Amino acid sequence: MGDYHVTIKMLPESMRPREKLLKSGETTLSDAELLAILIKEGVSGLSALELAHQLLASHEGNLRFLRDATIEELTCHPGIGPAKAAIIKAAVEIGRRISIDVKQKIIIRSPDDVKHLLMEDMRFLDREHFRVLHLDRKGGIIFIEDVS
Repeated sequence: MGDYHVTIKMLPESMRPREKLLKSGETTLSDAELLAILIKEGVSGLSALELAHQLLASHEGNLRFLRDATIEELTCHPGIGPAKAAIIKAAVEIGRRISIDVKQKIIIRSPDDVKHLLMEDMRFLDREHFRVLHLDRKGGIIFIEDVS
């Protein structure tokens, strides 16, 4: 007797990640459902949603690992090849750039402003980084440079 495998197409439409997003919006999706949309297709025996659940479970359900993981680290997970890893990393980078764009409107008036600006992005780094904030005359951020 073979193993029974449920594909996303077998799920009711209301439980399929892409259809759920289209009907109810992206904020209604779980982390695994969002990741499944990026993964797009499963592999033999695992749907994209199951792959997403496994990937998250191997990192205690925390999406933050996607930001720090290399392509090589992502491809160590069964079912995640270079193409899927590249899509995931591209999505993470888009989110990072949007975050930076939002920060462009911040005016730097004190060291505390810098701390609040960079803390979330830098708090989980595993090594020291040196960043330079290029400011205009009014303290507006022109760009943030990673020196080392």
